Amino acid sequence: VAIPAFNLNTTNFTFSGWVKRNGTQVSWSGIVFCRSGGTTAGVHFGTAQELRYTWNDGGNTYNWNSGLTVPDNQWTFFALTIEPTRAIMYRGTNSILRSATNNVTHAAQTFPGTTYFGYAPNSSTRRLNGFLDEVALFNRTLTPTEVTALFSASQTALPAVQLTSP
Repeated sequence: VAIPAFNLNTTNFTFSGWVKRNGTQVSWSGIVFCRSGGTTAGVHFGTAQELRYTWNDGGNTYNWNSGLTVPDNQWTFFALTIEPTRAIMYRGTNSILRSATNNVTHAAQTFPGTTYFGYAPNSSTRRLNGFLDEVALFNRTLTPTEVTALFSASQTALPAVQLTSP
């Protein structure tokens, strides 16, 4: 899936959604990724099934290991919040939300071209082997409370619907 340009100029951004990997992922497989114009940014897998990110094609982002491994064949919540001086990666599984922080400077990104879901467009092998759901992109940094609320909403048991005949 691909979405057209956002044409932003921002250091405040959030990616979120659900990923279910099916087996071992090729290193750097894209989850949500834009590589267009001056923008190279997104969420992807690292070298050991862990969540990583790239911002401004900076080695201090894509070489940073969050340590937040995505289990095989299990729906896993992810979120990445970007601020000018830090990024927070979140992973939610089994009703537990964990996070890791990368304290580095993030330059503004414009997202002038296509953003892909499940694909990092610089290599045909960097495709997600699995599924995505409810992917959302925000042109602002969600707070930790807002990210927690997104994850928690999916953990609430909904009441059963009772159908009645007329």
